[in-house]
Amino acid sequence: EVAGEVSAKILERFLPLKKDPQQKKEGQTVPDVCGKTVEEARALLQKAGFSLSVYGAMNDYTLVDRQIPSAGTVQPQQSVVECRPDDSARFRVPSLVGMSAEEAKQILRQANIAFSFTEADRGKITDQDPAAGTVVDKETALVLSADPTTEASSAEEQGSSSSADADESAGQ
Repeated sequence: EVAGEVSAKILERFLPLKKDPQQKKEGQTVPDVCGKTVEEARALLQKAGFSLSVYGAMNDYTLVDRQIPSAGTVQPQQSVVECRPDDSARFRVPSLVGMSAEEAKQILRQANIAFSFTEADRGKITDQDPAAGTVVDKETALVLSADPTTEASSAEEQGSSSSADADESAGQ
């Protein structure tokens, strides 16, 4: 009877130290997404097997200030990690240079980011202020410069290739 009790105590003491291969499947460590944009946080969490929930009116460029559950905790896979902005709802300025003014307008409107154009509001974006990657408050308006001649030349190229195709088809 005494030997059984001693054996039981020894087993209880050492069994928890043994690594269980099933333990890894039961949960994953929550990655740290604070300081990341919502878009970056979503990618990190999905890669780790979690879902993202945003608090309030956060867009893909809003910076995450707090997360629940905390980074480093072990949670079941497919758990939801709630991300919250800081009090000023700062965001990281997206890269818009090189895209069409229409694409830039659509992205900024969907993200509820204020913007204006220095002159023309069509063509390709040639410059932006603040620069891409800059962290700013939600009240900051972006100032964009566009080259309207790039839009016109694209439309002319499409039009001339369409008329050349039509001439080629008519000749056959």
